[in-house]
Amino acid sequence: MYTYYRHEMEVPMGNVKISCELTIPVGAKGIIIFCQAEGNSRYSPNCRMAARYLNKRGFGTLLPELLTSEESDEDGVPGIDLLAARLMSVTEWLMERDWFHRYRIGYYACGSGAAFALEAAAYLPEAVDTVVCRGGRPVPQRDVLACVEAPVLLIVGSLDNQGLQLNKEAMKIIRSERQLAVLEGTFSSFGDGRMEQVMAMTWSWFASHMKMSCSTTIAG
Repeated sequence: MYTYYRHEMEVPMGNVKISCELTIPVGAKGIIIFCQAEGNSRYSPNCRMAARYLNKRGFGTLLPELLTSEESDEDGVPGIDLLAARLMSVTEWLMERDWFHRYRIGYYACGSGAAFALEAAAYLPEAVDTVVCRGGRPVPQRDVLACVEAPVLLIVGSLDNQGLQLNKEAMKIIRSERQLAVLEGTFSSFGDGRMEQVMAMTWSWFASHMKMSCSTTIAG
């Protein structure tokens, strides 16, 4: 039986409040912040499945809604810089709380979230231990990618031609430890029963690249 601390919270950023769902299992090794641009991303089945997978294996998770409901309904794609700024605000807010400063931080990014997750990691090298991008589109500016210090795992399907090319280009620019995992015979939605394999790779990467583990009981 697993024991978790769960909390709904709002992180202020200017005139916007970023709604987040925090889950920390007893004895957590660190907190993984999810990075997705879509509205209501924390309620997506894949997102929640990934969070449960990591929770059961000793990692806390923070699922933020980086766009307001009004912004999600607007046409067009939100800017990478805006989303990176909000992700950095969430990360810094978490680290500034006395309750959470003992935990190390990782990013788990999906789709277009890879771009702003890598940008945020580049600007917060002391805060972010590592980044995993699933089916990502890592397309921030070249000089930003080159500044990423955290180890990066890029997971992409072999049938996702555009995504595979973008990830290969990112591998050439990123200077930190990095790995490209190509899952043969699948697209990067991984909707063909491959998510368990993706999550096993994700967990293994986080477990081996988080700088600090802790065994602290969370008071209820």
